[in-house]
Amino acid sequence: MANRSCAAIVKDGMILMVKQTYKGETFWTFPGGKIENGETPPQCAIRETKEETGLDIEIAGQAIESYSARIEGIYYCYIGKMVRGTAQLGSDPELGEHEQELTDLRWFPLEEMAEHREVKPILAFLRANRSNA
Repeated sequence: MANRSCAAIVKDGMILMVKQTYKGETFWTFPGGKIENGETPPQCAIRETKEETGLDIEIAGQAIESYSARIEGIYYCYIGKMVRGTAQLGSDPELGEHEQELTDLRWFPLEEMAEHREVKPILAFLRANRSNA
């Protein structure tokens, strides 16, 4: 079982996504990763966001907690609020230069990604909470 945590960062109607290649599949996803021993899900989301995007964030709310068959564990997704930094593609310190899984980082208009499998529940959460994160 590998529990994972991520952060959905929304600013000015845009949502931040990273492009990842994992097990031969390439997809856009939120910054995040595996929760390390002794780490809470929110701490993981903050750490992974810093590693992958260079941004310092604080947790503004929890949007999702669900079992994922794909990761065989619990998937936590938080709303992240930017504290400081400029988004730039980072790397996984546990992987070598030629093993990196992240290949791009981009801000997308929220509505353009409204049907994306990860963005859809975040959008619903934001609307339900009338948040403009």
